[in-house]
Amino acid sequence: MWTFATIPFVASFEGPDLLAIVEATRALGWAPYEDFDDPLMWIDEVELPEVAPLDAALARATKSVEIGYDRYPYEVTIDVAHHVVRVGNGNVPVDMTRIAEQLATVPFEVATFGSRYQTASNESVPGDPHRIAYPWHRPLGWAVAFRGRGHERLPSRRWLEHGPWKVWRRGEVTVLQLHALDAPVEEGLAQALPAYARFREPDARDTVAPAWAAGPFLDFATIELGEMIRSGTGDAVHRGHVRATGSAVLVTVTNGHAEDPATHAIDYALPRDGVAPLFGLGRVADRPFGDALVELLPPGRPAIELAPMSESRLIALGKALSLLVERATLVVLDGIRPELVYVSDDGTLTGVVPRGPRFIASAKPFAAGPRSYPVPYVGPENLVLGKPATKATDVFALCATLFVLATGRHPYGPLGDMHQIMTRMMAGQREDLTGPFGEILAKGLAPETVSRPSALQLASWFAKLEKQGH
Repeated sequence: MWTFATIPFVASFEGPDLLAIVEATRALGWAPYEDFDDPLMWIDEVELPEVAPLDAALARATKSVEIGYDRYPYEVTIDVAHHVVRVGNGNVPVDMTRIAEQLATVPFEVATFGSRYQTASNESVPGDPHRIAYPWHRPLGWAVAFRGRGHERLPSRRWLEHGPWKVWRRGEVTVLQLHALDAPVEEGLAQALPAYARFREPDARDTVAPAWAAGPFLDFATIELGEMIRSGTGDAVHRGHVRATGSAVLVTVTNGHAEDPATHAIDYALPRDGVAPLFGLGRVADRPFGDALVELLPPGRPAIELAPMSESRLIALGKALSLLVERATLVVLDGIRPELVYVSDDGTLTGVVPRGPRFIASAKPFAAGPRSYPVPYVGPENLVLGKPATKATDVFALCATLFVLATGRHPYGPLGDMHQIMTRMMAGQREDLTGPFGEILAKGLAPETVSRPSALQLASWFAKLEKQGH
């Protein structure tokens, strides 16, 4: 039947009052109560010795509160940072003729109802597209719903009337049913595929994704891979383009497998000036255990193609890069290297591609060090001591990049000799340039992080040289 079935219930709800969402979904039988089946609780990913009252846990949390159970799909996870509650419960009777009325009791704006075709191991069955239309939400399954202001996340309300779905309404609540509730998996997915595709069409991209999103999540099949520019132990990097638009992209294909692309996207989406936006993050269709990170390239070309560059161009480029790093307050950039700095033909900065250890799909947010990169641009505190990246890391990478663009050499050795670079870095045997420009780079390449200037100080020094006509 299209309208009724008893199914494993997994859903996510976005709204301003997280506690009220949890209470309302529990009252509807959609989320388990705290006293069900001896749960565990985590606050900001730290396990508590015992479950705390939910209001107290939310008062302490800055990122998330999770109540976990030993059985799938039982779950209550509250993403505090992004105002999303994800719930899961056992077999729940769902009646589409009443769903909008029930949702009217939940203070949500956007809700997604996840796949009913999941196994007890929490794995989607073969063929389940597991589409992500709203980051941090459950991937689209059998329905998506909007309430009040949530409708603004669509191109227009008229869009609802002309889609491949069944519409249910009650007051300010609209529910789009994407397939029959009791359909077998092949039939249900066939019914839902047109709706999944519709939520990913270009006319919906700017409005389906919330304001923070740097770009939509793309199906990897929409990308045409081209020249492989590097292959490492953990990933391979290709140039490519978007099939539909021809837009140039950089694609990092990893051998790992991101546990949850929507969660990883919190770290990888970078909506800030001067940094190329994330264009896609997800599974590679022809690799059972692969992920792809797809970044839209800035205009121009990599600065390394213009090396060696004149000192006057490098001073202007250094000022622009320093200001970009200074503005990058959301996360440490940790991705500056000559091939990722894009410039116009006259050497003017057009943007930076933020690929690096922190921006590989299978990397953990706390990952540091060079991973499989053949030439390190991180400082000795990362490469030698394995410490996490900081703003000082970006300053080191920026100055090392400018050194390479000036000389064609790494400040610690030839670009093709990783062993020599690491050996000389550990021994503190750095090459320096002469003159005022070289003196600035030497300060940014100081081995101790406390001795390096800030990015803003670098920018002021470069600006002073620029005014002096260097």
